[in-house]
Amino acid sequence: LEVKGDILNSGTVTGAGTLACSGTSAQTVSSGSLENLTLNNAAGLTLDGNLTMGGTLTLTRGGIDVGGKTLSFASGGTLVYDGVSAQTTSDAEFPASGGPDNLTTDNAAGVTLHADRTVPGTLTLTDGALSLGANTLTLNGDIPVTSGTLSGGTSSDIVLGGTGDTTLPE
Repeated sequence: LEVKGDILNSGTVTGAGTLACSGTSAQTVSSGSLENLTLNNAAGLTLDGNLTMGGTLTLTRGGIDVGGKTLSFASGGTLVYDGVSAQTTSDAEFPASGGPDNLTTDNAAGVTLHADRTVPGTLTLTDGALSLGANTLTLNGDIPVTSGTLSGGTSSDIVLGGTGDTTLPE
């Protein structure tokens, strides 16, 4: 469902479909839970209340302004960076606590990690480089790679954690 205005939600929106925010001016979403949301609006999205993502949050264009509210992910939630120009993660959509279990980068122009973060589930490198900068990325799951890469610098770290096996790309 493509939405060009604000999303007023007083409960939980579930289902396999995706709400796509694609307006031309800043959009607002109220509190509650959403299953799948795609942001493709250069003007961005503002939270008007706390929001829980139950499925996948895809960022194509624009950023999220939490404005003192909380964006969190339910267990198994996924964050996807799917832009056409370079993207940088932020505390808004990739918080240190309550963040996504899974992370996917699918941006040929690349994605840069803004701070130390943990990916408890799967890190999927579909396209472009995930650049760590001077940050630490802790991985507790598998790392499937299509044509993406993981790049670090002289002061970046990758920590392999978790209790099971971690499958690294060849």
